[in-house]
Amino acid sequence: MKFSVILALYGNSTFAIEQLNSILKQSHPVDEIVVLVDRGPKINEGVLDLLKSVKNLKFLYNINNLGPAVTFELAATFTTGNYVFFCDQDDIWFEHKVKFMKDYIEYNKADIIIHNALVLGSDGMFKHNSLVYNSPPKLLSSLIKNKVVGATMLVKQSVLKYVISNSGFYPMHDIVLIIAAVKKKYKVEFINEPLMSYRRHAETFTGRKRNLISKATTFIKFRLDYYKVWRKL
Repeated sequence: MKFSVILALYGNSTFAIEQLNSILKQSHPVDEIVVLVDRGPKINEGVLDLLKSVKNLKFLYNINNLGPAVTFELAATFTTGNYVFFCDQDDIWFEHKVKFMKDYIEYNKADIIIHNALVLGSDGMFKHNSLVYNSPPKLLSSLIKNKVVGATMLVKQSVLKYVISNSGFYPMHDIVLIIAAVKKKYKVEFINEPLMSYRRHAETFTGRKRNLISKATTFIKFRLDYYKVWRKL
């Protein structure tokens, strides 16, 4: 069984060094790492130096700034693994994450697996008693307000190919995959074991605070996008 990792990079983030190191130091190594840099501020030199040492790397650049959804989608088309991990540039995987998921898949042939994670603040400290998921995420509820974090997902290659060929990842890969799971009745498993540190700070896309009007506008727009995705799938 082959595992691929997608890492989307943007800007001068030093956290990406920790993320990359945590992937490279897995007790069970991944088979390939697909890194796609979205056009924007210059990437941290330390990140680029570390990437030079990665043997199983596919390193790509966007000519234009495409945003996270399209960047993840393009990167996914270059993966060859049976299962694909999505990862943000500022999280930290626990050393046994890949082995744990590999062992789990051998007995649970799921299409999508979602695992728990510990919430890490921008100060590098764990939030007290804070998990990303306090209970298994409800897929139907996520169609109204998405609670699934893409960085906690492992997805079967056949699912990715179907979604990309029919709808693409816009507005964001995590919710699109959940919509696909609900509509196509994919087998989704939840693991309560925390397998990574999920960094939540001001720059985290899913953790940003916005004013009421902005929230309402975004809510309406995204629900219309969800409906479009549903019809395409």
